[in-house]
Amino acid sequence: MINEEQKARGQEGKRVTSLNTLAPCGRGQGEGSKSIHKTLSRICKFAFCSLTNSTLSQRERISSKAAFTLAEVLITLGIIGVVAAMTLPALIQNHRNHVAETRLKKFYSAINQAITASEAVNGDRTEWHNASGYNIPESGRNEQAKVWFDTYLKPYMNVIDEGYSSDNRFIVYFSDGSAMKFHHYDSLRDYLFYIGNPDKCDRMTEQYGTCKFAFTYVPQWVNDPSRNIFYVSRNFEPYKFEWDGSENSLYTKNYYGCSGQNKLGYYCTALIQYNNWKIPKDYPRKILY
Repeated sequence: MINEEQKARGQEGKRVTSLNTLAPCGRGQGEGSKSIHKTLSRICKFAFCSLTNSTLSQRERISSKAAFTLAEVLITLGIIGVVAAMTLPALIQNHRNHVAETRLKKFYSAINQAITASEAVNGDRTEWHNASGYNIPESGRNEQAKVWFDTYLKPYMNVIDEGYSSDNRFIVYFSDGSAMKFHHYDSLRDYLFYIGNPDKCDRMTEQYGTCKFAFTYVPQWVNDPSRNIFYVSRNFEPYKFEWDGSENSLYTKNYYGCSGQNKLGYYCTALIQYNNWKIPKDYPRKILY
């Protein structure tokens, strides 16, 4: 009986000892718990290093995939250059067209408003010069053009400078970079409107409808009213002498028409006005600026 009790107590003691050996913390920790701690520590370190190495390796792989070689960069730049060479001229031309449209419409509105405002002070516009539009004597004609403009129109327009062009015509400069030139020495009838620098334009081309545009001011024309039906408004208008009123003749009329083959093309201004001051898609000339 005693032997059996001793055996039972001995087995119970072994179990307690075994539990104390495995205990991670608390009282009764022995050498076994220290051994487990060391083992767990080694496992954690290995796992962390593996995780870290795996993460770094993944970053390296991503970095190597995202990088471009010199050849790839040069090919890409070459493609961009080709696309730019194809699209840039069209963008520049669209900008020039927009400048021409904006300045033409602005000039047409501004000068006719100036004429109306001047009438309130200087009387009916038909009295400013004779019916045919000619009023400047041979002697001192440029000076007379300046006097006429300064009296009747300059006070009502945004003029920044005046002078004479390289061909000795009186010319007026506006604040938006455009200019107006008296087309003839001895006439107040015909004018050229420049969307940019007049001398530069005249050096580039003789054609109208590119960087210069023809206008006429005939408040009263008694010589042949049938040839002047489109000036009945008595305003400052695009050149329309002998125009029959059709869009086709704005392109095709001999000498006056706005065609690619025509040397001058007085009707180009009227064509743009006919299209609501927008340059038509089939406009036969290249706007210069």
